[in-house]
Amino acid sequence: MSISQRLCEVRDRDFGGSEKKMWKDWDVNPSTLNRWLNGERVPDATSYDFLAGKLGLSITEVHEACQIGRNGNGESASTT
Repeated sequence: MSISQRLCEVRDRDFGGSEKKMWKDWDVNPSTLNRWLNGERVPDATSYDFLAGKLGLSITEVHEACQIGRNGNGESASTT
C-alpha cells in the first residue's frame, strides 16, 4: 500500500475525511499534505519519523510505502 493510500485511510478514519482537520492536528503545511494525499509528491526521508508516529508504522514500513509511490503505481516520483 502506498503512502498516499495510508494517509487517505487515516484522514478518512481519524478525521472524518477532512484534510483541514488533519493538517491542523498534525501541524503540517496544507499544500504538502494535499500533495501527499493526492500522490503528487512522496515524502522524503526527513518526514519518515514523523509519519511513522502518526501512522503507527515503523520507519521501515513508511520507507517501503514511500518507495511504492516513487516506483509508480499511479503516483508521482517527486519528493517533498
